[in-house]
Amino acid sequence: MSPFKDVIWNRKIDLIEGHRAKIVSKSGAVYIGYGAFPCVGEDENDEEVDAILFEFDNGGGVTLTENDIDHYEILD
Repeated sequence: MSPFKDVIWNRKIDLIEGHRAKIVSKSGAVYIGYGAFPCVGEDENDEEVDAILFEFDNGGGVTLTENDIDHYEILD
């Protein structure tokens, strides 16, 4: 039995994982692509935190932490 069966995933990075999405960052940048997989990023204090690798539709990608994301829209 999975220890995560009753966990409610409500972080933006968890909800974006595995989906095409449009993300607006807190800096105002707009990204359209796919929430590829979880990874480790750095926060504003250079501390390691949970993050997601977001791959752009037009190539490339960015690592986003929860605090980087202002809002998002799932596209699929």
